Amino acid sequence: ETTSFPPSKITPSNNKKEVGLILQALTMSNAGTRSHSDNDPSRVLTCNYLEKNSSKKDLLRRLRTIFEALRDEDEEIEKDDYPGLGGLADLLVTNTFLKHKDKEVRLYTVLSCVEIFYVFAPEPPFDEQETIAFFGQMVRQLGNLAHCTSPQQQNYLHYFHLLEQLSTVRIGLVLVELCRTMEDNQEPLDSLVELVHTLLGLVHIDHAQEVVNYAASAIASILEEFDATIPTPILDEVLTCIAAGPVVMVTNPAAVEAAAKLSAKLKKGQNSTPEKMPPSQIQQSNPSYLVAANAIRKVGEKVASPISTFLNGLWNGDPLICDYTSISTDGDSTPNVWATIYELHKIAPPILTTVIGNVAASLTAPQE
Repeated sequence: ETTSFPPSKITPSNNKKEVGLILQALTMSNAGTRSHSDNDPSRVLTCNYLEKNSSKKDLLRRLRTIFEALRDEDEEIEKDDYPGLGGLADLLVTNTFLKHKDKEVRLYTVLSCVEIFYVFAPEPPFDEQETIAFFGQMVRQLGNLAHCTSPQQQNYLHYFHLLEQLSTVRIGLVLVELCRTMEDNQEPLDSLVELVHTLLGLVHIDHAQEVVNYAASAIASILEEFDATIPTPILDEVLTCIAAGPVVMVTNPAAVEAAAKLSAKLKKGQNSTPEKMPPSQIQQSNPSYLVAANAIRKVGEKVASPISTFLNGLWNGDPLICDYTSISTDGDSTPNVWATIYELHKIAPPILTTVIGNVAASLTAPQE
């Protein structure tokens, strides 16, 4: 039976039209020669249309056409008006497409599935195992945004669109619901942890602020949906980034360049007078911290109880916490609970209301 997720949580993208026009233009520029039937959504949005591909190139063209039809602003797609859409959805989440050897085929498969989510909301279009398989491939595609920082780069707009849909349509809440309904199955939680991990790590210092905001909103919606029962692995992902702090040390590009120049001179036999080398590492803003901090600020006191339970469990050695987190109570380890509390105090002090007692007790010197 298909799992439902709360209709109130599914909201259309506010700027769907703006992004849609850009994606439509990009897709049309790559679509190649189109037949007359490609202009008829009732024929395009069917299994038959996709299965008639004659080559990899033709398959990719058909997937792009399907994505374009689903994104068409002049043709509002309603699932009841397209009886072939359900079958197409089932076909797209098979290994034939989700695990196709061509990366562009996999990308357009995921893009089409995301649009089908939008059409079918508030009901998920896939069953439990299909949903888990879809998210596995979607997370891989989303992760590519970490290597694309400009709209001028290939597929940047498509990867950005996936992030936008996670933030605005909030399809990640489907996995939250599966964690509840499939509580004896670890797969939904593993998929959700992988999604949160990817959202925290995909932001690059050269990304626009909008990328940070969307990633934070997507994570915030997941935390909020869990309410007072956020699983430890999810909190561990978020709080590990918080513990790292707002600034990190990274390799200095100037040092790499200087070392390469020096090496080239030495290979040519040139006796170069040693120059003062730039420092090997420099400080840089920590994008993962920014995402995690923004996510916590968005949900505020709604996550105070689970975060307090998590931190107090660390202090008390609760195996249900300690066995599932990388955060240590040892101040010399990284990440550690002291750094986590310090940063949380700067981000959202009310969260620590029930944690201060344990902190104070740890700081109290034994009486002689």
